[in-house]
Amino acid sequence: MLTTFQSLVRNSRLSIFSSADIPASLLHFITDYLGYKEYYHFFNEFNPFVGRSLISYSDKNTLIGNIENAISNGKVCVAGLTKNTLISLEEDLRQKYPEKKILLLMEENKYDTEQKKILSDPNLIQHQDVFIFTPVIASGIDISIKFAEQVFLMADTDKTLNHFQAFQMINRLRHFKELHFFGLFPQKGRNTELYRDKELIFADYRRKMADTETNSHFGGDGKRFENINFPPLEIHSMMVHSENEASRNGLREHFIQHCLERKFQFFTAKPLEFDVAKPQPRNRQSVLQNELSADGILSARDISISEAIEIKNSSSGDLEKRMVLERFRLQKIISYRPGEPGSVKDLKKFARKTGSLILKYSQLKEYFIYALDSYDLEMLESAISISGSQATKDTIQMRGKIYKEIFDKFPKHLLKKYFKASDIGLVALYLHKQRADIDQYLSVRVDDGNMYDPLETLGQVLRRFGIGLTVKFIDGFEYKRINPRDISHLIRAYRRWWTSQKDFFLKKHMFLS
Repeated sequence: MLTTFQSLVRNSRLSIFSSADIPASLLHFITDYLGYKEYYHFFNEFNPFVGRSLISYSDKNTLIGNIENAISNGKVCVAGLTKNTLISLEEDLRQKYPEKKILLLMEENKYDTEQKKILSDPNLIQHQDVFIFTPVIASGIDISIKFAEQVFLMADTDKTLNHFQAFQMINRLRHFKELHFFGLFPQKGRNTELYRDKELIFADYRRKMADTETNSHFGGDGKRFENINFPPLEIHSMMVHSENEASRNGLREHFIQHCLERKFQFFTAKPLEFDVAKPQPRNRQSVLQNELSADGILSARDISISEAIEIKNSSSGDLEKRMVLERFRLQKIISYRPGEPGSVKDLKKFARKTGSLILKYSQLKEYFIYALDSYDLEMLESAISISGSQATKDTIQMRGKIYKEIFDKFPKHLLKKYFKASDIGLVALYLHKQRADIDQYLSVRVDDGNMYDPLETLGQVLRRFGIGLTVKFIDGFEYKRINPRDISHLIRAYRRWWTSQKDFFLKKHMFLS
């Protein structure tokens, strides 16, 4: 395809390249790969952001406090790079503002009725009071109505979008006056330079290739890479990776600079300015009294489905009623069987896991998709389709295929042991080759550096099941191990649901919406 494109451009009398930004990698692609030695720059001087304000926050709690303050005064839009953060935020806001219409749009619920409507017609958010979204609509969506004067962006991870993409994501809303931004501060010693010298990039790649060969089971000293040359297209790929890495590592500073270049007025939010972010002791006591603690859920009484429906429909703020309803929902998610030791153990495990019920259901669902074979997934999709549920639009077959191919390539003898990047070479190669599908179906971004360091990407895939990796350094090298305690409760719940998998995927009697 690229060869055809190269031929097309070289045989054209005039070529015009359009881009919102012109990074060094694009210039290299034009001048070295396509062979253009002379070119002209044309800049569009129209700036739609003049007069808008950027308010930068140094801590996330202050930003969240100001979100709550804004909700009390009008409509609010919140974007975030971390799904778990937004799920928790949605739950907190629903408890504090039960009268408000709040909608969260993310990869896991994009086929639900309300979310699907928004994807078809984004301007329908006008019927909401609070609209919260993840990178599921980082591009390709245009919200042209005037919805909220204040928009909030929480960039509390450097593992998903770079600063260009984060700005593009928040700009899905075309009309706003204030952009409230929290971003992680960069860690020391990491590359944050967007425009690195090409020779430094080459040196890094030669070192990574040498390290991979040196640490592999096949031996080798890596010296053959010391003077290796790279073709233009591979150089372009290296530059893109370097720019993405630097952008994510220094996302906070790069995002702020990006806004300043677009003439945003810059302000800094000081935590002491917002009483909401620093509640007084009496407010703190009120919050503590309304928390749904794990111990409270585990000690709550069991209720019938009719009582659960009654409590849910009443929207009661009574703590005891909320506790028993939360226990009921959790029992339904794990297919709880009274008196069964495994069920009792799993109820304790799920209750004490961090995150919302929606997140816990989502993690269990992803494990189901992995564990079911392709034929069962196909039959399940067919059964759900007959029911007329929106769940039939979920891409469970493709996700199941990707999960199985990843873990089929994982060395079985290392499932309970520590391993390093070079031990999972086949996994790294698969992640790299299938990065487009993995991004599309798992919402896990795989960059060009993954071939040399797949541990972080594997960790992101495992987190979709709620499974963590334990880190250990041995002789200066990073090793990781899959946490076995994060798996057993998933397996037991999967077995309990074995005869009624359709009900699980339809969320029968779970009352999660």
